[in-house]
Amino acid sequence: MPMSKVSHPFRLLDLPGEIRNMIYREALGEPPPWSVGSKSFEFDHVQPPLARVNRQVRVESLAVYYGENTLCVQVRSMEDHSRTISKITQVESDEESDEELMFGKENDEEQLSRFRRMFANLLAGVAEPSGVNGLQFMKKLDVVCFCHLKGSSLPNHATIHQFQPNTPKEKN
Repeated sequence: MPMSKVSHPFRLLDLPGEIRNMIYREALGEPPPWSVGSKSFEFDHVQPPLARVNRQVRVESLAVYYGENTLCVQVRSMEDHSRTISKITQVESDEESDEELMFGKENDEEQLSRFRRMFANLLAGVAEPSGVNGLQFMKKLDVVCFCHLKGSSLPNHATIHQFQPNTPKEKN
């Protein structure tokens, strides 16, 4: 049986929005944890390749990617020796207000810098009215910090900070 010739090509954007959202969910899936130590951390996870097709696909796919998933960012310390401490920034943990978390190992400064650049990349497009940034869609972000407790013999400690940037605030 001969195939009939299609008069015009199939276009993703010709599909109804609900079907496109189903395609985005299937294609993007749930994002894996982001590791700040990874060399590709700043760019690869911020904007999945599908979001680079065009502006409309970017808006729609980022709304699914960030809006329907909990993103997990892992901040790890690679150095275990306290002699390598270059700077110390003390952060109070929400769960254990008595304990202070110690950042500042040689690579922690670089990881903090990467973490800041990742958020700058998420915010890319904010200055432009036509731009789209990932944070406008984000519903929940978990930041897992692997650090050393000051004065503890335990080598690592993990603390989870949960952010819900676009949760509507209750009015009093």
